[in-house]
Amino acid sequence: MGRVVDGRVNGAPFAGIVLTAGSVLRADDAAGPVLSKKMEDAPIAGWYTIDGGQTPEDDIIEVKRERPPRLVLVDAADMALLPVGAIRLLDKRDVARKSMFTTHSLPLSILIEEIEQSCEDIVFIGIQPGDTEFYNPMSPEVFEAVDAVYDAVAANDFSHFVRLGQEQ
Repeated sequence: MGRVVDGRVNGAPFAGIVLTAGSVLRADDAAGPVLSKKMEDAPIAGWYTIDGGQTPEDDIIEVKRERPPRLVLVDAADMALLPVGAIRLLDKRDVARKSMFTTHSLPLSILIEEIEQSCEDIVFIGIQPGDTEFYNPMSPEVFEAVDAVYDAVAANDFSHFVRLGQEQ
């Protein structure tokens, strides 16, 4: 897991931070933490990850300090989509409606405003969960979605993901 040193992360210019949320104890809700673990095991040049777990608001101070060129927030979000593992780009209104990155100490609107003060380019990514019951394993479809998001981060290109509400 790299950190910014002299404007570089993992040997490349600082591209951004991936901040994830989710619970490893709740099946497909583990999508975010699994992505963070994958990025720690196979670092992406220019990027580092923060596993925000169930309280990503606790990590906003680091985002504010680093001021990343791009911030990618990833969480499982019930968007009422099929199939399980569907990936969508969300805007901040979607994030508020879908209860992504729910917080215990701050209203979501304040959290988003705090992030926006530190980073002009924010990408919100939702992965459609199927099962979020405690102690169940993550589904293969969500593992595949995590791999697709990892690849998008590595390419720093999210344009092939569909924006929520623009499905055909």
